[in-house]
Amino acid sequence: MDDHNNRIAIEIGRKAKDWADVVRMAREKMIDSAKFGGDGKAGRALWHKKAPSGWETGLTGRKVGPNLKGGTDETYEMPKPPSQPKQPGPRSPSGPETLGPPGMSAIESEIRNAPEGVAEILRKPVEQVTEPEIDRVIAEKTSMTGNDCDLEPANEMVTAWFRRAYDGASPGPGKTKPAPALAPGGGTVFDGALGVAREALTRPGGNGVADLQDALNRADRNAVPPLAVDDDFGPVTAGRLRETVARTGTRPILEMLA
Repeated sequence: MDDHNNRIAIEIGRKAKDWADVVRMAREKMIDSAKFGGDGKAGRALWHKKAPSGWETGLTGRKVGPNLKGGTDETYEMPKPPSQPKQPGPRSPSGPETLGPPGMSAIESEIRNAPEGVAEILRKPVEQVTEPEIDRVIAEKTSMTGNDCDLEPANEMVTAWFRRAYDGASPGPGKTKPAPALAPGGGTVFDGALGVAREALTRPGGNGVADLQDALNRADRNAVPPLAVDDDFGPVTAGRLRETVARTGTRPILEMLA
């Protein structure tokens, strides 16, 4: 087992340009290997004990190897990528099955509680990115394709984050509290998303949430799959709204609503 894993480490050392590359490549190798229970096949790492079941489905469970906090694989957990289940949300007054007033307070709650996506994390200065956030970027980066618009910014952020960590930058990564992401054009992503939702629901003669969902699909064609235009403002629509505001700002969405 040791000889097998040593050969992997030597190969990483040959390919890496600097220490940040070593850390990044080793962490990605362990995440990929854990999906297959450390079977040692196809260039994956090998270990005797099967990886925790959470790895196969959501990259949850215990992370393998040392971490920046000085812990071991028994003391550090990979963050669980948040899921976005389809749940009923408040409907706009113009949609079918209207249940009452627009309910901006309920919509605001959906936006506030929507999980922060990678697109938002990538809008933060690297010195404000926390360790759980960079782990989230690394975990999702492994599933990005070459034409994913977030791939290059994610690579740049991971490299810069680890360079700061191992160069002793002050304050170092992991020392800061989560900070709000800033949208292109100014303001926070949350405030921008809330403003767009309010505009969609108060437009005279508009179709409320359905118009907003259609506008989001047209404003950011990099976001897949497209939203269902069902006039239902639930967690999926709230998450996509925040993601699109983080990537494009509010202007392209408002232009599609006009």
